[in-house]
Amino acid sequence: MLLSSLMAPSFLLLSHVLILFVLVHASEDLRGNMREVKVKAGEEVTLECQGPTHAPIEVLKWIRPDLMSDRGLEGYVFFYRDERSHESYHHQLFVGRVELRDPEMKDGDVSLILRNVSTNDTGRYEGHVSVSNTGRRKRAQSELWCVIKLTVEDPGPTHEETWFRQIAQVLGLEENHLLYVLVSVAVVVILLTGLCCAVIKKYKNHSQNYGPSMQESEEMAMKAQDPCSCDSRSHC
Repeated sequence: MLLSSLMAPSFLLLSHVLILFVLVHASEDLRGNMREVKVKAGEEVTLECQGPTHAPIEVLKWIRPDLMSDRGLEGYVFFYRDERSHESYHHQLFVGRVELRDPEMKDGDVSLILRNVSTNDTGRYEGHVSVSNTGRRKRAQSELWCVIKLTVEDPGPTHEETWFRQIAQVLGLEENHLLYVLVSVAVVVILLTGLCCAVIKKYKNHSQNYGPSMQESEEMAMKAQDPCSCDSRSHC
Protein backbone atom coordinates (compact mmCIF):
# COMPACT_ATOMS: atom_id res chain seq x y z
CA MET A 1 0.00 0.00 0.00
CA LEU A 2 2.79 2.34 0.94
CA LEU A 3 4.70 1.39 -2.21
CA SER A 4 1.70 2.15 -4.38
CA SER A 5 1.21 5.53 -2.77
CA LEU A 6 4.85 6.38 -3.43
CA MET A 7 4.81 5.21 -7.02
CA ALA A 8 1.70 7.14 -8.01
CA PRO A 9 3.26 10.63 -7.70
CA SER A 10 6.42 9.40 -9.42
CA PHE A 11 4.44 7.98 -12.31
CA LEU A 12 2.46 11.21 -12.63
CA LEU A 13 5.64 13.26 -12.62
CA LEU A 14 7.22 11.00 -15.22
CA SER A 15 4.19 11.30 -17.50
CA HIS A 16 4.33 15.09 -17.28
CA VAL A 17 8.02 15.03 -18.15
CA LEU A 18 7.36 12.82 -21.17
CA ILE A 19 4.55 15.07 -22.38
CA LEU A 20 6.75 18.13 -22.00
CA PHE A 21 9.55 16.39 -23.89
CA VAL A 22 7.24 15.50 -26.77
CA LEU A 23 5.89 19.05 -27.00
CA VAL A 24 9.36 20.58 -26.97
CA HIS A 25 10.61 18.09 -29.55
CA ALA A 26 7.64 18.77 -31.81
CA SER A 27 8.18 22.51 -31.48
CA GLU A 28 11.86 22.17 -32.38
CA ASP A 29 11.00 19.94 -35.31
CA LEU A 30 8.50 22.48 -36.61
CA ARG A 31 11.02 25.29 -36.31
CA GLY A 32 13.54 23.16 -38.15
CA ASN A 33 11.10 22.62 -41.03
CA MET A 34 10.29 26.32 -41.32
CA ARG A 35 11.99 27.83 -44.32
CA GLU A 36 12.62 31.52 -44.84
CA VAL A 37 12.29 32.88 -48.35
CA LYS A 38 13.08 36.44 -49.45
CA VAL A 39 12.13 37.91 -52.83
CA LYS A 40 11.80 41.30 -54.47
CA ALA A 41 8.42 42.86 -55.18
CA GLY A 42 7.15 42.02 -58.65
CA GLU A 43 8.97 38.69 -58.84
CA GLU A 44 7.64 35.14 -58.90
CA VAL A 45 8.26 32.82 -55.95
CA THR A 46 7.82 29.09 -55.46
CA LEU A 47 6.79 27.90 -52.01
CA GLU A 48 8.61 24.57 -51.91
CA CYS A 49 6.83 21.71 -50.16
CA GLN A 50 7.34 17.96 -50.36
CA GLY A 51 4.16 16.14 -49.40
CA PRO A 52 3.47 12.46 -48.72
CA THR A 53 4.18 9.84 -51.37
CA HIS A 54 2.65 6.74 -49.77
CA ALA A 55 -0.95 7.57 -50.78
CA PRO A 56 -2.85 9.84 -53.19
CA ILE A 57 -3.37 13.40 -51.99
CA GLU A 58 -7.05 14.21 -51.64
CA VAL A 59 -6.96 17.62 -49.97
CA LEU A 60 -4.28 20.30 -50.12
CA LYS A 61 -4.60 23.59 -48.29
CA TRP A 62 -2.14 26.45 -48.42
CA ILE A 63 -3.10 29.06 -45.84
CA ARG A 64 -2.00 32.34 -44.33
CA PRO A 65 -3.10 32.07 -40.67
CA ASP A 66 -3.24 35.85 -40.30
CA LEU A 67 -5.83 36.02 -43.10
CA MET A 68 -8.09 33.25 -41.85
CA SER A 69 -11.64 34.25 -40.99
CA ASP A 70 -13.94 32.69 -38.43
CA ARG A 71 -15.37 30.43 -41.14
CA GLY A 72 -11.90 29.40 -42.21
CA LEU A 73 -12.65 29.84 -45.92
CA GLU A 74 -11.51 33.33 -46.83
CA GLY A 75 -7.92 32.78 -45.75
CA TYR A 76 -6.99 30.06 -48.22
CA VAL A 77 -4.05 30.90 -50.42
CA PHE A 78 -4.80 27.75 -52.41
CA PHE A 79 -7.39 25.01 -51.94
CA TYR A 80 -7.44 21.64 -53.71
CA ARG A 81 -10.03 18.91 -53.28
CA ASP A 82 -11.74 16.29 -55.45
CA GLU A 83 -8.92 16.44 -58.01
CA ARG A 84 -9.26 20.15 -58.74
CA SER A 85 -8.59 23.54 -57.22
CA HIS A 86 -11.42 25.68 -55.85
CA GLU A 87 -10.68 29.33 -56.54
CA SER A 88 -13.92 30.39 -54.85
CA TYR A 89 -12.28 29.46 -51.53
CA HIS A 90 -9.19 31.54 -52.23
CA HIS A 91 -8.58 34.83 -50.50
CA GLN A 92 -9.11 37.73 -52.91
CA LEU A 93 -5.47 38.70 -52.47
CA PHE A 94 -4.36 35.52 -54.27
CA VAL A 95 -7.07 34.99 -56.88
CA GLY A 96 -5.46 34.52 -60.30
CA ARG A 97 -1.91 34.56 -58.92
CA VAL A 98 -1.37 31.03 -57.59
CA GLU A 99 -1.02 27.59 -59.12
CA LEU A 100 0.65 24.28 -58.34
CA ARG A 101 4.10 23.75 -59.78
CA ASP A 102 2.98 20.25 -60.70
CA PRO A 103 -0.80 20.09 -61.19
CA GLU A 104 -0.66 16.30 -60.86
CA MET A 105 1.40 16.50 -57.63
CA LYS A 106 3.68 13.69 -58.77
CA ASP A 107 5.91 12.21 -56.07
CA GLY A 108 4.15 14.34 -53.47
CA ASP A 109 5.21 17.69 -54.95
CA VAL A 110 2.72 20.19 -53.50
CA SER A 111 4.87 23.27 -54.13
CA LEU A 112 2.93 26.44 -54.87
CA ILE A 113 3.84 29.19 -57.35
CA LEU A 114 2.93 32.75 -56.37
CA ARG A 115 3.25 35.38 -59.10
CA ASN A 116 3.78 39.13 -59.06
CA VAL A 117 4.42 39.31 -55.33
CA SER A 118 4.06 42.51 -53.33
CA THR A 119 4.82 43.54 -49.78
CA ASN A 120 1.27 42.51 -48.89
CA ASP A 121 2.32 38.89 -49.49
CA THR A 122 4.79 38.95 -46.61
CA GLY A 123 3.78 36.46 -43.95
CA ARG A 124 3.69 32.86 -42.76
CA TYR A 125 2.46 30.22 -45.21
CA GLU A 126 1.42 26.71 -44.19
CA GLY A 127 0.87 23.69 -46.40
CA HIS A 128 -1.68 21.20 -45.02
CA VAL A 129 -2.18 17.82 -46.69
CA SER A 130 -4.60 14.95 -46.23
CA VAL A 131 -4.38 11.68 -48.13
CA SER A 132 -6.93 9.06 -49.09
CA ASN A 133 -7.84 6.69 -46.29
CA THR A 134 -8.93 3.12 -46.89
CA GLY A 135 -10.38 2.84 -43.40
CA ARG A 136 -13.78 3.84 -42.16
CA ARG A 137 -13.17 7.54 -42.49
CA LYS A 138 -13.45 9.00 -45.95
CA ARG A 139 -10.37 11.19 -45.58
CA ALA A 140 -7.48 11.26 -43.17
CA GLN A 141 -7.09 14.28 -40.96
CA SER A 142 -5.23 17.17 -42.54
CA GLU A 143 -1.60 17.38 -41.42
CA LEU A 144 0.82 20.27 -41.47
CA TRP A 145 3.63 19.41 -43.86
CA CYS A 146 5.55 22.62 -44.38
CA VAL A 147 5.86 26.15 -43.05
CA ILE A 148 7.39 28.98 -45.04
CA LYS A 149 8.10 32.50 -43.86
CA LEU A 150 7.95 34.74 -46.91
CA THR A 151 9.45 38.22 -46.90
CA VAL A 152 8.84 40.49 -49.88
CA GLU A 153 11.28 43.38 -50.06
CA ASP A 154 10.93 46.65 -51.91
CA PRO A 155 13.03 46.45 -55.09
CA GLY A 156 14.44 49.92 -54.45
CA PRO A 157 14.79 52.82 -56.90
CA THR A 158 15.40 52.14 -60.58
CA HIS A 159 18.41 53.49 -62.49
CA GLU A 160 16.29 56.34 -63.88
CA GLU A 161 15.00 57.25 -60.42
CA THR A 162 18.55 57.25 -59.02
CA TRP A 163 19.76 59.47 -61.87
CA PHE A 164 16.86 61.87 -61.37
CA ARG A 165 17.57 62.07 -57.64
CA GLN A 166 21.26 62.80 -58.25
CA ILE A 167 20.43 65.61 -60.71
CA ALA A 168 18.09 67.15 -58.15
CA GLN A 169 20.82 67.05 -55.51
CA VAL A 170 23.36 68.68 -57.84
CA LEU A 171 20.94 71.51 -58.69
CA GLY A 172 19.92 71.90 -55.07
CA LEU A 173 16.26 71.27 -55.86
CA GLU A 174 13.68 68.97 -54.44
CA GLU A 175 12.62 66.14 -56.72
CA ASN A 176 9.13 67.51 -57.30
CA HIS A 177 10.52 70.99 -58.08
CA LEU A 178 12.98 69.50 -60.57
CA LEU A 179 10.11 67.67 -62.20
CA TYR A 180 8.21 70.94 -62.65
CA VAL A 181 11.30 72.57 -64.19
CA LEU A 182 11.83 69.70 -66.65
CA VAL A 183 8.18 69.71 -67.67
CA SER A 184 8.26 73.49 -68.21
CA VAL A 185 11.41 73.26 -70.32
CA ALA A 186 9.90 70.45 -72.38
CA VAL A 187 6.75 72.51 -73.02
CA VAL A 188 8.80 75.55 -74.10
CA VAL A 189 10.92 73.42 -76.46
CA ILE A 190 7.80 71.91 -78.02
CA LEU A 191 6.22 75.34 -78.52
CA LEU A 192 9.38 76.80 -80.07
CA THR A 193 9.73 73.80 -82.38
CA GLY A 194 6.14 74.17 -83.53
CA LEU A 195 6.58 77.91 -84.08
CA CYS A 196 9.73 77.39 -86.17
CA CYS A 197 8.00 74.77 -88.31
CA ALA A 198 5.05 77.12 -88.90
CA VAL A 199 7.33 80.01 -89.93
CA ILE A 200 9.32 77.83 -92.34
CA LYS A 201 6.17 76.44 -93.90
CA LYS A 202 4.70 79.92 -94.33
CA TYR A 203 7.90 81.19 -95.95
CA LYS A 204 7.93 78.32 -98.45
CA ASN A 205 4.31 78.93 -99.39
CA HIS A 206 5.00 82.63 -99.87
CA SER A 207 7.97 81.92 -102.13
CA GLN A 208 5.96 79.52 -104.28
CA ASN A 209 3.03 81.92 -104.70
CA TYR A 210 4.84 85.20 -105.36
CA GLY A 211 8.35 84.42 -106.46
CA PRO A 212 9.37 83.36 -110.03
CA SER A 213 9.54 79.72 -110.74
CA MET A 214 12.86 78.02 -111.28
CA GLN A 215 12.29 77.73 -115.03
CA GLU A 216 11.43 81.41 -115.35
CA SER A 217 14.51 82.34 -113.37
CA GLU A 218 16.73 80.30 -115.70
CA GLU A 219 15.18 81.89 -118.82
CA MET A 220 15.68 85.38 -117.42
CA ALA A 221 19.31 84.60 -116.69
CA MET A 222 19.91 83.30 -120.21
CA LYS A 223 18.34 86.37 -121.76
CA ALA A 224 20.53 88.62 -119.69
CA GLN A 225 23.66 86.79 -120.88
CA ASP A 226 22.70 86.54 -124.63
CA PRO A 227 22.53 89.97 -126.33
CA CYS A 228 20.79 88.48 -129.38
CA SER A 229 17.89 87.19 -127.44
CA CYS A 230 15.99 90.46 -127.61
CA ASP A 231 12.63 90.67 -129.29
CA SER A 232 13.82 92.87 -132.09
CA ARG A 233 16.41 90.81 -134.04
CA SER A 234 17.09 93.75 -136.36
CA HIS A 235 19.06 95.57 -133.74
CA CYS A 236 21.32 92.54 -133.04
